[in-house]
Amino acid sequence: MRKLLALSLTLAVLIAIVGCGDEVALVAPGNFTISAGVNELDVVLDWDEVTEEIDGYIIYFNDVAADTVTTAGYTHLDPQVSGVYYVTAYSGEDESDPSATATTVPEVVDDITVYEINGSGSSGFGWDRTDGSATAYSMADATNAAFIDFYFSDWAAGFAGDYSFISPDLVETDPGVTWPMSGTWNSSAFTDVLPEQFADVIVVPETGYFTSMEVTATNATYAVYTDDGYYGMVEVKSMNTGDGTLSLRVAFQMVPGLRILEH
Repeated sequence: MRKLLALSLTLAVLIAIVGCGDEVALVAPGNFTISAGVNELDVVLDWDEVTEEIDGYIIYFNDVAADTVTTAGYTHLDPQVSGVYYVTAYSGEDESDPSATATTVPEVVDDITVYEINGSGSSGFGWDRTDGSATAYSMADATNAAFIDFYFSDWAAGFAGDYSFISPDLVETDPGVTWPMSGTWNSSAFTDVLPEQFADVIVVPETGYFTSMEVTATNATYAVYTDDGYYGMVEVKSMNTGDGTLSLRVAFQMVPGLRILEH
């Protein structure tokens, strides 16, 4: 009797071990990326097909299941809001771990000061493409040219005139520049004052950009388009003609070609 009992216990353990081996966790989708659609408002999601037999994928937006698809790839049509995306694979009631995440939330910097090009500080401004941070650069140092997205000038000697945001590639013709100036400068373009305040902007315009734009008032917000295809936004928080400074609040969309600046 003892031998039979021992044998029964051994079989039970073996069955339990084999049963556990049948439960294989689903593999999370790999190489997850997002990009802008051709209309610059849709968000295109891409990832590698999971090689296991699955029923499909669940698309998450801001931690909420937004849709399901049976093959890799999905387009979020004109979401009008920014957010964080990821996908999972599912089979029946089983769901994989999430893929990597990707975001369309713009990077906002609340306060950065730039000087008119004849002022005592840096008049060049640039966004870092890896983290969206904002930096003021000296326009007198042409080695900064690759990092500058626009600069600030009154297009005259001194800094008491009418201020404008100007595309960097125009600096060599700026009448206010009295020192040797040469470099491979970027180009950029600006809208006129947007009808919304900085905090209320959802998307920036597709057209109506100019290589310079006069700064006419404080609390005015302008859209910016860079020559490598990124959209940003600039609010003039304050303007001081006595020392030639602008205090700016800025936002930068890290997904190239996407006009969603809701933040």
